[in-house]
Amino acid sequence: MMDVVVVTFADPHRADLSRVLSEALEHCGAAIVPAPVDWGAGSSRDVWEPLAGRLGDASVVLTAGLGLGGFGALSFAQAFGAQAVLALAPMLDYGRLIAPQDVDDLVQIFANPTAMTPSLSLLASPSSAALDMALAERLVLHDARLTLSYSSLPLEALPVALYESGQISAFLATQAAGPQTHSFLEVSTQWLAASNYKFDLEGSRGPAQDGALMLTGRIVHQGDRPLEDFLSLPRRLGARIYGYQGQLLRMVHGHSLHEDRQVDGAMRFSLPFSGSDLDGAETVICSVVCGDGLWLDTMGFAAARFMVEAYPSRARPGAAHEG
Repeated sequence: MMDVVVVTFADPHRADLSRVLSEALEHCGAAIVPAPVDWGAGSSRDVWEPLAGRLGDASVVLTAGLGLGGFGALSFAQAFGAQAVLALAPMLDYGRLIAPQDVDDLVQIFANPTAMTPSLSLLASPSSAALDMALAERLVLHDARLTLSYSSLPLEALPVALYESGQISAFLATQAAGPQTHSFLEVSTQWLAASNYKFDLEGSRGPAQDGALMLTGRIVHQGDRPLEDFLSLPRRLGARIYGYQGQLLRMVHGHSLHEDRQVDGAMRFSLPFSGSDLDGAETVICSVVCGDGLWLDTMGFAAARFMVEAYPSRARPGAAHEG
């Protein structure tokens, strides 16, 4: 791959998610140059000048961001001489703090393209689809080089899904071969195939006198990509504990899966529950958690469930099974 530098724009309201996108781009071989955290408060020159020397002799310069950072990637692409933009569910206005802040300004940047106009790859999520469609329609009317893709995944899942499905690598390879728009297709399906796994519960130890118990088992990696890729982004085991009326009572987080013993594509785990964790509980759902709170079972991946008979000061596990 040619030397690709990506100037990343963080969404200050989704800093953790923005970090995951930057890490995913870096894992795929791009050199990352983060824009200032307060990029929304400055002019194009204020943002560009301190970073210009870090672009070096890059063959390809891209801008990228999600949410409000996606708007930053769009707004400052021309200032950085970017050949292409990756914008995930861009939020075009947040408290009217950013300039340029209107769709009209973005149309002026990308409309009637010349050889120096960046190409634009937009990926919409359910929360942003209407806004992204409105922007895309305006840009298409002005002959912008634009591809709009749609994913059913929420914005919180897009950076991980794009990375683990191999689509960020494909996007960077596309740009290195000659900057152009890129379609993101079947993201969810490819992500499930690449990072699939199952739970193999071995049982539980307990309850102790105070109602505590320990759940043990294995997470068996079944995806198309190697286990090392599966663990390249932070993952840990977690559990959501529900009461008799289906209400979420509390969440329990285990240690990182990177710390678990790995044998033949499987990660052994033990997840402790205190008596107070299980007080009032009926059902416990165990899931792999990616990053700072993406519960993978809600994205279609496997979960392990078990029933709890709850008493004031002790809990007893019922039958455990994979769900």
